[in-house]
This record gives sequence, structure tokens and C-alpha cells, in this order.
Amino acid sequence: MKIASVLLFFVVAFYCPFYLCAQQHRARKIDVIVDERIELITTMQLLFEYPLVGRADIKYKQEVSAYFDKHKRDTSVNYFLNIAEKYLSFVRPINYAYHFSFPDFKQTATLSAYENENYGFAKHSVDSLALYIHALNDFYTQTNFHTFYKHHRVFYDSLVTIVKKTTDSVDLVSILENHYGTRQHSYTLVLSPLFIEAGMSTWITTKNGNDLYSIIGPNADSKTNPDFDPRWLMQYLVIHEFSHPFCNPLIDKYYPALEKDSCLWRPIKKAMAREGDKSWKTVLYELLTRANEITLIKQVFGKDDADKVYKEYLKKGYSYLEGLVPIIEDYNRQRDKYKTLDDIMPRMVSYFDTKAIDVCH
Repeated sequence: MKIASVLLFFVVAFYCPFYLCAQQHRARKIDVIVDERIELITTMQLLFEYPLVGRADIKYKQEVSAYFDKHKRDTSVNYFLNIAEKYLSFVRPINYAYHFSFPDFKQTATLSAYENENYGFAKHSVDSLALYIHALNDFYTQTNFHTFYKHHRVFYDSLVTIVKKTTDSVDLVSILENHYGTRQHSYTLVLSPLFIEAGMSTWITTKNGNDLYSIIGPNADSKTNPDFDPRWLMQYLVIHEFSHPFCNPLIDKYYPALEKDSCLWRPIKKAMAREGDKSWKTVLYELLTRANEITLIKQVFGKDDADKVYKEYLKKGYSYLEGLVPIIEDYNRQRDKYKTLDDIMPRMVSYFDTKAIDVCH
């Protein structure tokens, strides 16, 4: 019996990395919340008419305006406006704020090399970034923001309840970590009624690992109440946004080899600009993420849904997915050979090298 038990242990350990097997027995769920600090940031953005605030004409937006419009000319809002326009845009205000505790705004995490390079924080004045945090704190205190937030607690909870039913029905954390072969510390899906009708991902590096945040806005055609369609969110935003923290660092790791193929950006440059991707590296982030996303959608929702998303991405201009998706499918089929996504990255580099010979010369 003891020999059999030992053999069984080694068989399981061989086919399943220890921490991934342990996670299967101790399944972690995605935490779904409405985050007060995100509502603070998006409220300030709404006041100075930041162009990327969500377009949904919902009752909540009217209530925010009615409560806070008198503070439009406050010094803290002007600080936020000036600093955000000069130094920060879209992902940066949220990413930087997550390095601080809330609501006392004490720094709890340092900026990683990835953040300094990709978000450009290293180029910014430390004093200017400190003013940004001061502006958040000042506005939060002077407007008694927490009172407004507390009065809307039932509303926020109703949004969470709808989406959580879907996220809890799928063991997405295990699916993601088994697929990528690596682990993250935590996963938080943040629903924000004022956020743009899309998603963004950010992650904070801690001593325990990466804390992942996916911030999602409601559908643009939402009426009185924000519409967070759970199945649509899972297919197009949640899987996508939680895949970026696995994929982006690998693009950074292999970028010295991938940069020489940047001529491949030219044929798709206009299409990618419409999607907000303004450099070869950001295009690569999206391509690797979307190639894996399609495979994950197939696993969670089935081939028909995966094919639909794949075709939509091709129409948007992500044409190199035609070469990348088969590579990720091979990776999925040959996990005895490829333990983590990193193991197949040389094939991705080879694909782009070969494509560059055909397209650029």
C-alpha cells in the first residue's frame, strides 16, 4: 500500500505542478467588487469631462453630477486635471492609485520595473505624482465622498450580485493558471458604472505575488441602470483582461528578439490605432493575449463562441492571429512538452521572423 501511494504521488506530481494541484483542491474565486477608489477617480474624471468616461446615460451618472458639480472648481480637481493630462492617461491613474492604501493613501507597494518602463512613471516628477495622490485625498475628504458612496451601497451590491453568479459558476482562476502554467496571488474584477464601455487590466507586485485587477465599465447603450452583461463580460473582457498579466511580461522578455520584426506593424498600423494600440510592443501584447483568449473561450464556452470572437478580431485587423492561434493550440495539445506559455514563446518569435521575411522584404 505504501509503495502504491508513493507511486501515485509521483504520477500526480509529474502531470500536475504542485501549486496548481493544490489550487484545484483549494479553489480560489474571482473577487467581484465595486471599488470606492475607482469611483473616486472616475467621479473626478467625469467632473472635468475626461474623454474616456463611459457614455452610458445612466441615472447614477446624473446623481454623481448633481452631488459633485459644485466641486468642479475645487483646487483638488484642478490638480487632478493638470497632472492627469500632463503625466497620466487611462491605465496610469488607476495603476498608481493601487500602490496606496485606501482611504488613508499611504504607499504600500513600490513601482515595478514593468510599470516604470511601460507606464513611464520613471520619467515623471515624484513631486507631481505625490500631488496626484494629494488631489485624490483632498477631494475625498473635502467632498465627504464616502457618504455618497455609502448611500449607494445597495446599488453597488446589486451590480456585483448579477455578475458574481456567472463568475462563480466557472473556476476561471484554475483554468487560467493551468493554461498559463503560472500563478497569480489574487484576482479582482472591479465593476465601475462610470468607466468606459471596455475593460483594462493592471496588476500590483507584492511580496506574495501579483494582485490582478480587471476594471470593467457597463455597455454604452445602458439606460437607467448600468448593464453588465455577465456572459459577454466573461467572453470579451474578463478572460482577456486577466490574461494580460500573464502575457505582457513574456512580450517584454522576448521583445529584444521581436523588435527586429517591427516592420510587421506597418501593414496593420491604421487598424491597430483604431483599437488604441500605438506601438509594435502594445500590438504584440494584444496579439499574444487574444491568441490565448480564443483558446480559453473555446475551453470555457465552446468552439462556436471561440470562432465568433476569432473572426471578430480578424475583422478588426489582428491578422497575425492566423499564425499565432495554431501555435497556442499546439501548446494546449502538448502540455507534456510545454509546461508554461514561456516554453512556446520561441515558436512565436520564429513565426514573426518568418512573416517579416515575407511581408517586409
